[in-house]
Amino acid sequence: MADWGEDAKMAGYVIDDPKKPDLKGRVVLVDCKTGSSTIATKYAEIANVSAIVNRPKKRGSLAGTSIYSIPDEPPREIGQCKWTFRLSSIEDPGITACP
Repeated sequence: MADWGEDAKMAGYVIDDPKKPDLKGRVVLVDCKTGSSTIATKYAEIANVSAIVNRPKKRGSLAGTSIYSIPDEPPREIGQCKWTFRLSSIEDPGITACP
């Protein structure tokens, strides 16, 4: 789960790196509002990111891209975002599941 606040919540899963599963992986995230019945009528976003986490050193990062569509509000658009995040804490933030 990821929570950007302001009603922006994403769900996803991690695929561990086969050689370094405790340090690296790939993550797919999907905006909680994205679904097969809403993709053409409401905001939708999906992200593909690489994750690196070194828990003993309390360091890590996420980097990748997402594509999004906003078909329901002018200006209607399809776009791409570049993601770069640094780990700020190794503690579980307690994000709740999608509604």
